[in-house]
Amino acid sequence: DLPPAGPWAMRLVHGMVEVINGVRPASQLTRWVTVDVLSQIHERVIGSSMPRFGVRSVHVTETDDGIAEVCSVFGTQNRSFALALRLEGLDGRWRATSLVWAI
Repeated sequence: DLPPAGPWAMRLVHGMVEVINGVRPASQLTRWVTVDVLSQIHERVIGSSMPRFGVRSVHVTETDDGIAEVCSVFGTQNRSFALALRLEGLDGRWRATSLVWAI
């Protein structure tokens, strides 16, 4: 049994944006994402100087049993960016197995 994908995805996207903003260490996402996704986060975020972002929207579609796709928009007042995730149910919890973003 998996928790509802929508609220879980919302918390994960907010957590990722907090990592981008520098207010949360990326290591706190370790149990929610695969090693590949965490590596992408580190490559994109660590050492960069970006403005403060806010989450504007998160949309979740469960495409199959134990599979959910997340589309999110975040950004500043003047600029928007996209974040897409694939979530898979593993060991009774959701885990991000794929990440695509446009920053």
